[in-house]
Amino acid sequence: MKKFILKLIKLHLLVLSALLCRCTYVIDENTLNENLDPINNSVEDIKVPKGFNFETTDQIKLKIKSEDSSAPSIFSVYITDDNEEKFFIGKGVSDDDGLLDYYFNYPKYISKLYIERELNGEISTKEIHFTSNYAYVTFTESRSSDRKVNQNTIISDADKDGIDDTIDEFKQNPKKAFNNYFPSSKHFSSIAFEDLYPLKGDYDFNDLIVNYQFNLITNASNLVTFIEAKIVFKYLKGTEKTSGFGIELPFHSDSIKSASGSFLTTGKIQLNNKGLESDNDLDKPVIIVFDNSYGMGNENGDLMESDTIYININISDHPIAFSDLNRDIPYNSFIFINKDRGHEVHLPGKKPTQKFNKQLLSLGDDVGDFKTQNGHPWAIHIPYQFTPPQEGIDITNAYSVFDEFVSSEGNNDKDWFIDIDNHKVYSNLIMNE
Repeated sequence: MKKFILKLIKLHLLVLSALLCRCTYVIDENTLNENLDPINNSVEDIKVPKGFNFETTDQIKLKIKSEDSSAPSIFSVYITDDNEEKFFIGKGVSDDDGLLDYYFNYPKYISKLYIERELNGEISTKEIHFTSNYAYVTFTESRSSDRKVNQNTIISDADKDGIDDTIDEFKQNPKKAFNNYFPSSKHFSSIAFEDLYPLKGDYDFNDLIVNYQFNLITNASNLVTFIEAKIVFKYLKGTEKTSGFGIELPFHSDSIKSASGSFLTTGKIQLNNKGLESDNDLDKPVIIVFDNSYGMGNENGDLMESDTIYININISDHPIAFSDLNRDIPYNSFIFINKDRGHEVHLPGKKPTQKFNKQLLSLGDDVGDFKTQNGHPWAIHIPYQFTPPQEGIDITNAYSVFDEFVSSEGNNDKDWFIDIDNHKVYSNLIMNE
């Protein structure tokens, strides 16, 4: 798979051949170093705190209160990027007491949110800063509270779900009311993989990069009825191993009415009548997004890039609480190597699926939970669109504060992947995206 490794192998064979032939063969030092990728720092040098799983996201519970309960309040949540531009995250409706508990899975580098209340046609906004996993915000009575609106009075409601058409994002579907995005309505997150598992890789994390955006669609009761995902993957041209990509979902398959969008070409993945992968634990259903990255790539400079894959999961017959599904996005995502379904690679700290080949654990460097003895991973999750290092360039040489983020157990440099404060070493990154 790796050019660097192949060059070393060729060099060793060349030296061995010279010795066997008893030839006079002079190895020039400049020839040895020609085109070899310079590695100064290494992930291997980072002391990973015990139990640290390289997390870049966390969850915050927002308790939002409207003191005016004359009518349901619609609360919208926004985050800002590094340029202070606001981006929509999600929306929910208050209960009869004007309350909404909104569990938000957020990028760790974010410490500020905007909450917008829409009530009786009036919009008010509050900016909140948080330093823990809990935030409480209260909106006072609206200026029009003296003309109380009956809670059941709706001007227009085409789908009869109890949400006025002016704020219902799905006016014609009573099973849908609001969108809730991760990482936002405008952004994608990334999962970057090494594919030499169970052997250590070179930590350039460019063998497969999966960019995704999730949307948890909720109904008028703030329950998730549909899960949608947009997925685009990339890999470095010349990568020798093809990959498939799957997601193990965190709820029982009985909740799923149907799943669609899988792009399968090898004939090795079997689906059941719901569109899920066959023969998995019923309480851990798996959707295979694609099974052969080689069959889907379009050239984009030094990278191969797929078209967008659209995944749709219908759970409208058995809706699930938003707080239960927004905790751990992208759930238990994994790749499998060279069309071998059992050759799985997961994010650190995750467990393999039922189809994982356990013999791999005795063949390499994994000591459990997809981490090496020193706690190093084969995959990392970034709540941002990841720019991969060049071939053979260790991530610590492409992102200048990655080591500090890890060694501090994620407390420092939470924005290590963002283009600020010289975090990116451009000469070591693939910049043609």
